[in-house]
Amino acid sequence: MRAGDPITAEALAAELDRICESPAFRHSRRHQQFLRHLIACKLEGRLGALREIALGIDFFGRSASTYDPKADGIVRVEAGRLRQRLDRYYHGEGIDAHFEISLDKGSYLPLLRVRAPAAVTIGAQPSVAVLPLPPATPASRDLEFAAALTDEIVQTLARLPQVRVLGPESSIAAGVPASPSEVRNRLKVEWIVRGHWVNGEPRTLLLEVVGTAGGETVLAQRIDTTAADPLAVNQQVRKEMLHCFVPLLAMRPGAESPATNRPRPVAPTRDLGAFDLYQRARYLLKQRNHASLPKAIEHLETAVGVDPGFSAAWAELALAYVRRRQLVFDVAQRDPTSAKQAAQRAIELDPDAGPAYSILAGLAYIAEFDWAKADRLFARALAATPRDVSVRSAFASFLMYSARFDESLREYDVIQALDPLDAAIRCNKGALYFYWRRYDRAETLLTQAIEMTPHDVYAWLLLADTYAQSGHPEESLEASRKLIEIAPDYANSYVYRARALYLLRREAEATAIMKRARASFDDTSITEYEEAMLHVARGDVAKSLECLERHALRKANGAHCMVVDPTFDALHRDARWRSMLERVGLPDFQSFEISTAERNLVGARKPEPGRRKSSPRRPGFRGQVS
Repeated sequence: MRAGDPITAEALAAELDRICESPAFRHSRRHQQFLRHLIACKLEGRLGALREIALGIDFFGRSASTYDPKADGIVRVEAGRLRQRLDRYYHGEGIDAHFEISLDKGSYLPLLRVRAPAAVTIGAQPSVAVLPLPPATPASRDLEFAAALTDEIVQTLARLPQVRVLGPESSIAAGVPASPSEVRNRLKVEWIVRGHWVNGEPRTLLLEVVGTAGGETVLAQRIDTTAADPLAVNQQVRKEMLHCFVPLLAMRPGAESPATNRPRPVAPTRDLGAFDLYQRARYLLKQRNHASLPKAIEHLETAVGVDPGFSAAWAELALAYVRRRQLVFDVAQRDPTSAKQAAQRAIELDPDAGPAYSILAGLAYIAEFDWAKADRLFARALAATPRDVSVRSAFASFLMYSARFDESLREYDVIQALDPLDAAIRCNKGALYFYWRRYDRAETLLTQAIEMTPHDVYAWLLLADTYAQSGHPEESLEASRKLIEIAPDYANSYVYRARALYLLRREAEATAIMKRARASFDDTSITEYEEAMLHVARGDVAKSLECLERHALRKANGAHCMVVDPTFDALHRDARWRSMLERVGLPDFQSFEISTAERNLVGARKPEPGRRKSSPRRPGFRGQVS
């Protein structure tokens, strides 16, 4: 390594030792040695030794006279397993590592990247795992009540500094109930919040906080849910959590004073009816079921009608309006005014309503094409709620769509530190690398995301895009086939299949698929954006530009994406591209003009050792860099 490198040889050696001693690696001596071998070859500049055939012979001991990588996949298989172990490490005990070692799919050259300092600091903090509270009965109201109470615990603890909170989904995914000691080592979980209903007293909840070091009970509080209304129960739970954790955190080395640690008290409403409607709406919104969205909006509109001073309900209503806006194509229904007004009302009532600022910021660049305004509003949102994962995720997306890719990646470092088991993190980072034109890394992350959630439609869409951009239309065709299998009622599944067929010059098949799709779906399901994609695949620049201009003038779904979308890189060389952006009011991020170093990553570079070669590109193919 060279003098002045941000990662020194000593730091790398220490990190390798830490990786090999971690639970993800300690039981696999082969993968420890394999990783060290790959790093040594990289540092010594022996890139030829990182080719598949060389690794098979030199490291795995295959005979030079008989080894055939096509018949013997030992290197590919073990590299895939090594990649999984590294992924597990950096989403677990390595969450506070100063830098990250990765291995892209199809390559055996290790990559090193310095992580965001804020992520390192947060990753070193202790965690509390919140397990889902069980319902008293299977009745729907009891299910909603238990989910709302669990959500109250998570929200309360998330406002405390110097502690990371693993919500119910992450806690279950981490295996907290089965092995508290393991998650203590792997995720720095120091406390577990759990509850159960007392035997013989079906309406008495025993709320517990248990330490993972020795299993000691830090808090055991009986809560009689019949003696008080749901609003009072929530307030009692909030008080118990703060009384328990504020002193615990204050006793840690370097901790802030209890007065500084304690978050600003939140009094959402004093009206029991409004509070009940708010909690039921939040439960429906968490289900992410489009069919339940109208009911959630109805509950929230009624709640703010009953109590116009209920800030949290206004913020939640703004979020629900934004979600509805994302699902419709009609211009009138996409009017952002209602969402804006709800968010602004939430801020009037609570100037620290970070999620409301975040919603306004999102609408600023998505619905108004005003990136500068969005930047200012996101700054307010982060100042108010710096540890809110939803706010940070929205900000990371904004940075990505602003072509500020390095900043977006650092933001995702922080998000990953706050909740390393967030199921969406790999897919979202895969999207970032796709827009960044770093297709090998995108493919790696999206494949990992699909391994965790095989029916993630967004991940499959991005993977099909990534294969198309990296010159692998056959793989893109296969990904689109999988899309149709898991989402047959989604129009884009067929658009992506047709696009892959056009890239393969199988025009007749592609045309037939689109004819059937247009007959099966209404006029709003396949937008001008998708039509522009197909025109690019066919090499028709003029029609693609026409479609994009109509789409942007309507500020339709996804219009804000087109400036950074690699789909349209082939259009950037055309003088009409910039004039079109000016007419529709979109910023011209061609000034971000991929740097020379980045161009070497996505342009006509030589394949890295062991990397498969791309297929020849036809004119107008997605992924070309101007």
